[in-house]
Amino acid sequence: MFTAADFKAKYGIKPMQWANVKGMGGCPSDKVSGIPGVGPESAIKYLNGVLKDGKIKSKIESPEGKRQFRDSFYLVALPFPGDRPIKIELVDAPLYSMDFLDAFRKYGCGSLEKDIAQWKKLFNLVSGR
Repeated sequence: MFTAADFKAKYGIKPMQWANVKGMGGCPSDKVSGIPGVGPESAIKYLNGVLKDGKIKSKIESPEGKRQFRDSFYLVALPFPGDRPIKIELVDAPLYSMDFLDAFRKYGCGSLEKDIAQWKKLFNLVSGR
């Protein structure tokens, strides 16, 4: 499992700031360009207030950089504007590991199956169904 504390230790920012990094630095896998010349490392330094004055900081703070950030942020932030919230009801019943595995497969998250032992521990899952 990768916790919020793990994320903070690895990247130096809170998980909720990750969309800001992607908005500034872009996200090639989602074909989001970000601000030209700004990458994740520079974006993280900027968010932490340690990016030195120079070309990259000027690009981020320029009117064009702010527009590009806004446009890119809209594409990488979750939930996506207009998404309906998902209501999750807690039930006082056992949670079964097979139900988790079925959900992983149904929603194309099969790679999560290899971590079923951790899911069992985290959610106190009951084997079988």
